[in-house]
Amino acid sequence: MTDDHHPGAGAAKAQAVKALAETFLADLRDWTTIPAISADPAHRTDVTRSADALALRLDRDGWPRIRRWDLRGVPSVYAEWPADPGAPTLLLYTHHDVPAPAALADWRFPPFEPTVREGQLHGLGVRGGRGRTAALRLGVRAHLAATGRRAPEVGLRLLADGAGLPSAASLYELLGEYPAELAADLVLCGAAEPVRAQAAPLLSTALGARPLPALPPLTARPGPGADERVDLASLHGHAEALATLVRTAGARAPGLTDRGSAA
Repeated sequence: MTDDHHPGAGAAKAQAVKALAETFLADLRDWTTIPAISADPAHRTDVTRSADALALRLDRDGWPRIRRWDLRGVPSVYAEWPADPGAPTLLLYTHHDVPAPAALADWRFPPFEPTVREGQLHGLGVRGGRGRTAALRLGVRAHLAATGRRAPEVGLRLLADGAGLPSAASLYELLGEYPAELAADLVLCGAAEPVRAQAAPLLSTALGARPLPALPPLTARPGPGADERVDLASLHGHAEALATLVRTAGARAPGLTDRGSAA
């Protein structure tokens, strides 16, 4: 993966992803042990633990501004990484909660005991919001490592919804409550269907932001059991694509409105 303006940039991003991947995989495995089932009141504390775990990881990644938003007792995580003046702002939407696991008797490995087998990670949420969030984090860090920058080339705002499943209904309330923080020029929905089908048009319409195409899908090879699983190679590809997007989105397109960054 190279580009016309920076030959070899793709190789640098791939190397950065490879160098950082084990750390981010360990993070994802640890995060997957938290049963943050937002639809079950019995797991309300676990959803809070999940939000706090993500906020801690974002802080370790270097995001300079991180907030936990508790709306109706449901914690979402917001993070911001301002860019240089004149750069557009990209909002990354995802979610950190998980659905109640189905067909438990058919799972080879327990859903909250993440297991790596034959290049695949098994665990609830690894191919959904949590896996995508981990890949987004990895992509941002790979972008910085590959370019030697201390801040991304585009302003970044990340929203990890705490009640994103089974729908993006809570996003309406978050947009109404925090319009200034969520303002953006570009928007990328890092959620699987059907949440993406609801959230992507809502975000672009509400914010007047340009929707960006989905990143390469997270894939899994067929196998025995009903486990949710993801190919580690596809997590790496997702991260590389995000690293590329952060760089290319920094080039202002004609007519793009600059919204600046929140203080």
